[in-house]
Amino acid sequence: MKNLIYSLILAMLIILTNTGCVGTIYSAAVDERNVKTFASDKGIELEIMKKLTEEKSGDVIDVSVTSYEGKVFLVGEYKDTAQKTRFLKAAKNVKGVKSVNSYLLKRDKNHPCTTSKNLKITAKVKDSVCRGFPGSVK
Repeated sequence: MKNLIYSLILAMLIILTNTGCVGTIYSAAVDERNVKTFASDKGIELEIMKKLTEEKSGDVIDVSVTSYEGKVFLVGEYKDTAQKTRFLKAAKNVKGVKSVNSYLLKRDKNHPCTTSKNLKITAKVKDSVCRGFPGSVK
């Protein structure tokens, strides 16, 4: 049951971050990487996110994973050094990863801009854009 919940969270995050209104097809079409490299990078991103969701913790929303030509970028917040180490280890142990660049900041609960607040804002913006986009489903 726990794995099902983590899988659903991962699917939701992938949909929210990659599709928006336009979708991944448009992203692939305008990307300067060839299709093989683009697909490889998406596979790396998914494998890292899968590793993070298989862990006991549900804090996968604290980090965003992007891969470009095998170079991985981790962006987000971490609670403690154990969490940061887990993020880095998950990224380094994936086939095809050439390097890992960490843009992880120590979480400050009193800061006005946190991951959960950013996700809420992003969801609201994407929702309002999609509702106003010609031909979008309302």
